[in-house]
Amino acid sequence: MKVTVNQVVSAQPTLKKLTGQDMPISVAISLLKVCKDTAIHVEAFQKKQLVLFETFGDKSEDETQWIVSEEKKEDYFAALTEVVETEVELDFEKIDASVLEKAGVKLSVNDMAGVEWLVS
Repeated sequence: MKVTVNQVVSAQPTLKKLTGQDMPISVAISLLKVCKDTAIHVEAFQKKQLVLFETFGDKSEDETQWIVSEEKKEDYFAALTEVVETEVELDFEKIDASVLEKAGVKLSVNDMAGVEWLVS
């Protein structure tokens, strides 16, 4: 299934929450595969984001964060948008929401928004 880098990155908090909950073994195996596959894309995103900061930003005085000046923000956000809208291929089976529900897994609407592409 194709998903955007933004979907992968946005799913990370909910995936982390799900990995701490008990569920049927088959679902846990599927979820583990998704977590491993998405971790690769999150790492690649973080590397690209660093390149964008190095290209468009400057280090703060204490060198703890990047600052993008007002005159470079538009170009930075255009480049960042291109990165997060990139589609990546993930090979997984959707997780049946009823199986999670039977296992007592509870997710908020915000949680579900992050993994809508993963749960059916």
